[in-house]
Amino acid sequence: MYKLIFQHTNASKRMVKVRGERMEVMVVVADLQK
Repeated sequence: MYKLIFQHTNASKRMVKVRGERMEVMVVVADLQK
């Protein structure tokens, strides 16, 4: 049970990290288009 929760939180952290990197890319692209 604990292992499943641990794996889920790890996956969530990874998703948040990927989403954060995508947001940074979007901001950079928006700055370049100005």
